Amino acid sequence: MSFTIPYKKFPDGQGGSFHSAVLPVNIALPAKNSPRSRRFEAYIDSGASTCLFHAAIGRASGFEIEKGEVQETIGINGPSNVYMHDVALYAPGGVIMVRAGFSDDLPIGPSRNVRIL
Repeated sequence: MSFTIPYKKFPDGQGGSFHSAVLPVNIALPAKNSPRSRRFEAYIDSGASTCLFHAAIGRASGFEIEKGEVQETIGINGPSNVYMHDVALYAPGGVIMVRAGFSDDLPIGPSRNVRIL
């Protein structure tokens, strides 16, 4: 199987921009037959060690964000709390069960730069 991954231009927060790959995905609670989120474009950070999503997407999908396991991360915005949950990630090619983090502090989120389809 092969497919093309589109690149999009994102603002860098400092007046410039960068290009990154994005994939159309859905997420859901890990329980069987849980309803999927609306499809959205996930920014691919090839250097990241885990999946991170904006907390607003998780809340809209039924996750109780603050009940997740808290991990502190340090990113371009400094230290931030991330709430870890088991997630069903629907990506091109099928469903993948992942441990993903949710945060309100992500520099890219549903209110800007990421389109929920």
